[in-house]
Amino acid sequence: MTAPALDWAEVAQAVSEVVGSSVGWETPASVARRAGIPSDLSGAFIPLAGEGMAIQLGLTGTDASCRMLAAALLQCSADEVAALPLAEVADAVCEVVNIAAGHVKARLVESQQGIALGLPLFIHGAVQPGDRMDVDVFDLRFGEVPLVLVLLHRRG
Repeated sequence: MTAPALDWAEVAQAVSEVVGSSVGWETPASVARRAGIPSDLSGAFIPLAGEGMAIQLGLTGTDASCRMLAAALLQCSADEVAALPLAEVADAVCEVVNIAAGHVKARLVESQQGIALGLPLFIHGAVQPGDRMDVDVFDLRFGEVPLVLVLLHRRG
C-alpha cells in the first residue's frame, strides 16, 4: 500500500484548529508556509507510522511560546507558568502535540489502515531531517503566540 497523498497546507490548518481548541484559543489568525526549519526553537515531535508512510509532526516555538502554550493547557496565570519547571512545560507541549497527532491519525484512517502513534519527544535546538525526508513548515500565530509546525515525511 502506498502512502496517501496529503495536502500539507490543509493538514497544517487542521492541526492549528485542534491545537487552538485544545487549549482554549481561537483559530489562529494566520497559517503560513515558511522555508526551512528554524534552528533555535524547542518543541515536541511525535511519529505517525503505517504501511508505506512515516510522518513526524512537530509543534515548536520559542521558550516563551512553549510556556504560553503550557499555561493555556494547564490554565495557569503568567506568574504560575513562569515558575513551572521545564519538565512540566515539556509535558504540556507533548500533550498538545499528541492531541494534534491523534486528529491527523483520525483523518488518515479512511485512506490508510494500521496507523500507529509513537511517543512524543521534547527537543531543544536544530532538527536535521534525513536525506529521504521531505519537510513542510508552517508558521502558526495564535494572537501574540507564534508557533512553528514542522511536518517531516518520507519522500516518494
